Order: sequence, then structure tokens, then C-alpha cells
Amino acid sequence: MKNRNPLILLLLAAILLLGCNENVFARLYSDTNKVTQVQNKLSISAGVGVSYGFTGISSPNTFSSVTESSDQYYIYNREYNCSLEYRFTHQFGLALAMGYQSGALYVVGNPFDYMTNLNIAVRTLFYLNKKNIYFDHYIGIRAGCSYWHDTKVPPNNYPLVLGNPNLYTPSFQVSYGISLYPSGGILGFNFEVGIGAPYIIQGGIICRM
Repeated sequence: MKNRNPLILLLLAAILLLGCNENVFARLYSDTNKVTQVQNKLSISAGVGVSYGFTGISSPNTFSSVTESSDQYYIYNREYNCSLEYRFTHQFGLALAMGYQSGALYVVGNPFDYMTNLNIAVRTLFYLNKKNIYFDHYIGIRAGCSYWHDTKVPPNNYPLVLGNPNLYTPSFQVSYGISLYPSGGILGFNFEVGIGAPYIIQGGIICRM
């Protein structure tokens, strides 16, 4: 599988370092005149993630009889995500999330099979920090469904990688994330690491209203 990004370990280390001590942000932003009301807010986020294969309960490697080698291998593109969340309380939010990723099986440098994965899921978010308009960190639980589409590139004698041109599989993910709002306003940055589908790490922007 030829989709390794050297930034993954760096981003992972930064996320864990920042997430371990929210007091760093409390000290940097100690303006007590700021309103710290964060519940009953709607937020929209969009980001780009990386997956090991397609990750999750089901992946092309699970279904395929093709053994990866120097002559035949999978290449996966970045995983694109967006979500719409409503934060009911300071410590609880619910979101509708969507992710999309594509990939291909290459044989002797030529694409033989194209795959896409559209994931739609519901996310429950449990916020861990004290009230702070500059910083959030949370645990997310995501459950949903992935729609796979498989297209063979003619002419070739390989069977479809997924064994079916259209396939539905369940997905599940547990993630840890942080959101940073440098000015305490509506725009911020979001970083996550996850176990499961559809990504293992992602970063993006977030807007809360």
C-alpha cells in the first residue's frame, strides 16, 4: 500500500501534546471578560484526512484476493470530510458527518480498478475541557454506513476488487480531537486522530455560530 505521509507522525505528536494540557490555552487566553457560553451553538467543519487503506470494519483489502507486491498495489487518495454539529450542552454535541475517498488498484503502473467510498454517519461528541472559548478537546463516537462503488478499467481479466460494483458496509470510529479558536471568535482549526473508519488522522477548519 503506497500512501504514506511523513506529516502523520508530526501531526499526531502535536495533537497529543496540545490535548494533554488545556491549561496551556487557559494561561495564554485569560480574558475573563469574554463570554464563555458555548452550548446551543451550531458548528460546521470541513477537513482532509488520511486513512490506512480505507480503514474500518471493511476495506478493499478485506474483500480482494489480490496480493500486494511491487507490481500490483493500491493507491488511496486523501479522505475529505465535513460535518454539521449542534452542541446541546457544554459537554455534549451531536453531528451529522460525511466523508469521501477514492482509490485504485495498479498493476505494473497502470490502473486496473477504481474504487470510491462515501461514508455517512452520526457522531456523538463528549467534551472534556472546562469552559474556554479558545480551546476544546473531546472524544467522538461515530457510527454509520459506507457506500462502496467499484469500477473495472477495461480491458483486464481481474475480478472486481470488492466483488460487487455496489456495496454497503457498516462503519464505526472512536476519535480524539482538539479545536483551536485563536481569537475566541467563530473561526478555528480542528485536528483529530481516530481508530476505525473513515480516517486515522485529519485536520481542517471549523466555524461555530
